[in-house]
Amino acid sequence: MIEKQDVKSIMTDLFEFPHIPYWFSVKQAMNLIKKTYQDPKTYHISIGVLVFDEKYMLLGTVCLIDILKALFCKKKDDKGNVEYSCSISDEDKKAILELPVSRIMVPVKTFINEEDDVTKAIELMLKNDLLFLPVLDSKKKLTGILLLKSILSILPTLTKGQIK
Repeated sequence: MIEKQDVKSIMTDLFEFPHIPYWFSVKQAMNLIKKTYQDPKTYHISIGVLVFDEKYMLLGTVCLIDILKALFCKKKDDKGNVEYSCSISDEDKKAILELPVSRIMVPVKTFINEEDDVTKAIELMLKNDLLFLPVLDSKKKLTGILLLKSILSILPTLTKGQIK
């Protein structure tokens, strides 16, 4: 039996999570992720950055994996398979690093409400292959981020000690 716990109790406050405007370059996003990863106070939340517009509306996310795909993904074949290669020219890599993050970000399509149970968040994260999930309040305002790490930290509670 899984114990109930609401998302709000374990979410990370929105302003504790790294975020940038959509016009920042890929290089600026990479540097922010690197900086937060190296800081012992924030490394646990630096799997990516949130991308906002001028009105502070969440547009998407950029993770290190997205940057690596942009730098090393050559093309898709007729079947949709992606070819990865380290043979992309330095000139092309430089151009990619100067692109606005909006060109490589992953649009946010999945949200969860603060009052929703953590088990619903787990289901959404697994179904959509997400490492973090934006959290909305009752007025649909973005208030925080639920990290997969936060869920892992409460697994013993959720499973009544069956997982330690």
